[in-house]
Amino acid sequence: MIPGAYVRCRDVYGRFDQLVARLPDGPVLAIADERVLRLHPHVRRALRGVKVLSLRAGESAKSLKVVERLSLDALSMPRSMTVLAIGGGTIGDVATVFAHTFKRGVKHFIQVPTTLLAAVDSSVGGKGAVNVGGAKNAVGVFHAAEEAWLCPELFETLSEAQRREGRLEAWKMVVTLDAKRFAQWERRAPDDEALIRVSRELKHSLVVKDPYETKGLRVALNFGHTMGHVIESLSKYRVRHGEAVGLGMLFALDEGVRRGVTSPELRARIEAVLPNAVNARAALAKWTAPKFAKQTEQLLAADKKGAWILLSGIGEWVTRSPLLRAERPARRQSEAVLVPPLSKSDAQRALVLADILDADLELPTEPLPRDVEVLRAGLIALRKSKATIDCRDGGAPYRFLLGQAAVLPHRRVTFTGTDRLGARPHEPLIDALRQLPIELTVGTPWPVTVTTHALATHARFTVTGVESSQFASSLLLAAARLAVATGRPVPVTVEGALTSEGYFALTQSWLTRVGFTTSPVRAPKTSRPFPNIPGDWSSLGYLLALSWVSGLRVARLERNTGHPDEAIATHLEFVGLKVGDRLEGTATRGFDVDAGQCPDAIPTLAVIATKLPEASTFRRIGILRHKESDRAAGIVELLEAAGVTARIRGDTLTVTPGHARAFTFDPHDDHRLAMSAAVLGRLHEVEARITNRDCVTKSFPGFWTEAAKAGVHP
Repeated sequence: MIPGAYVRCRDVYGRFDQLVARLPDGPVLAIADERVLRLHPHVRRALRGVKVLSLRAGESAKSLKVVERLSLDALSMPRSMTVLAIGGGTIGDVATVFAHTFKRGVKHFIQVPTTLLAAVDSSVGGKGAVNVGGAKNAVGVFHAAEEAWLCPELFETLSEAQRREGRLEAWKMVVTLDAKRFAQWERRAPDDEALIRVSRELKHSLVVKDPYETKGLRVALNFGHTMGHVIESLSKYRVRHGEAVGLGMLFALDEGVRRGVTSPELRARIEAVLPNAVNARAALAKWTAPKFAKQTEQLLAADKKGAWILLSGIGEWVTRSPLLRAERPARRQSEAVLVPPLSKSDAQRALVLADILDADLELPTEPLPRDVEVLRAGLIALRKSKATIDCRDGGAPYRFLLGQAAVLPHRRVTFTGTDRLGARPHEPLIDALRQLPIELTVGTPWPVTVTTHALATHARFTVTGVESSQFASSLLLAAARLAVATGRPVPVTVEGALTSEGYFALTQSWLTRVGFTTSPVRAPKTSRPFPNIPGDWSSLGYLLALSWVSGLRVARLERNTGHPDEAIATHLEFVGLKVGDRLEGTATRGFDVDAGQCPDAIPTLAVIATKLPEASTFRRIGILRHKESDRAAGIVELLEAAGVTARIRGDTLTVTPGHARAFTFDPHDDHRLAMSAAVLGRLHEVEARITNRDCVTKSFPGFWTEAAKAGVHP
């Protein structure tokens, strides 16, 4: 074909190795995503004898420097060669620009999309571009592929977030181009294979009528992309393209309603079927906040799309110019949404398992809880033979990292932390790890030093579960690393009744979800995509309480996550309240809670108990005495400072409801007490003066921002 000329590419379905075998004779160059080559060894084997140039996928690949590097590496190859682009959208983009410009255009070009997003969109239509000066797709070409290979096995390792990106793009095409198909999908969502076939056919049929965007027909495909590109740039590409387009579609629907183009009913109908993430509305509010207004205008001015595509119906659209800041109405307070962080407990377990399995783990772009950052930094440090790790005040990071250090061969790792962390109980875990052939020395309380030699090939662990479930969880994760490294099962025995058994069950659940068996611990037989990390139920408790008095919605409120503190919803419902996307209703009784089941939720529930019609009891409260502070005593201190009666007798805390007064409170560097104090002040509409407010970053870095939405101004 003539380089750059538009010819509708032929879609070919089959296994990659079978399709490579039918390539014509002659030189072949493969430009491939290095991660695809790692995850799918059969791709590398099928390319034996082919020159392969691997790239790290992502927006950083879309640059003129990368095109130059590819050209230099391929300089000895002829223009008549065949170029294979193996990867997602960014690999396809840079390969398209290369194919068009290398020696004035190569003769044969084949797209092999490996993401659902690329399969339904970017590998169709012949466009390719690179970014320049922060502007997305500022320099580009039209260079249609002769064929697109759709290889189902290459999609098997996609995460749920990656699949959602492709589904959002497919829904975009149906919403803008095919009312009949929308009605069918609205009744029953298609599987991914049907989604690929329908989306590609829809885009093919449009592109063939306007291959070079000279007739204004392809502009319909920009629905959601204009604002999506802005969000990608504002986030420095930490928000993935498909996710950004999903947010852009929500923005376009809102803009259409505001301008009278889109009816509220149409917006609701479309939003109901878009497979956005659960926190999409909150994320959109973040990226359209006033502080980004100037950057947004600059990015819109540089964007080649440069206009909103607004919907007047399914398959019906109009273009409108973006409004300047001065024309935009202020966002109403009622539109605010309270957004929790990701689950600290889930994230920590997922991070360790991802490190063990050398798997990619997608974390949200918002600031992470301090404990998660400490754990992530510690895992990176453990890749070296000698390391010093400061765990600060993080109990779970220290215990999990200690277990990992003990089973990694040929390591010398020194741990330090705060005095409070050193004073917390760790001896049962240390004794269990000393069952291994290692040297483990303990200071007073720091440093703790672990020295290992050869890999322990016949390990087994026994530990008590009485003082903390984190001991058993640490050993399960250590056993998982050993099982992968040795190929042998590793037994873990827990003696006695488990304290906070829900957190141990959460660890078992994460091992099972990524393919391990747990009794004994055995390595996965096949790789699995990592599950998404849910919102943090420990933090959701504060936001639910704030929604009760403010009426604001709460994002990421997922049930059946397996998190022990999800029990907070059950306890709220027990007293007569309704838990939906906010907390509503009038309570009819007091709480009766076993603190051992959901220990981190107890400070929140104790504060809510001050507004209930009857006294509340919290049993097994002693479990809270060995947290970041003596949290049981801290709850009493907080409530008494506010003039509310709270008493501990034996192992039971009783809270008597009553109206609080203005108070000053020192949370003793305990994040949960600080946040509970803020909630207490807002529930009773009194001033709460809280010292050391920054301690909340341990679990909820954005707490004060979210609380301010609900009227908290400490």
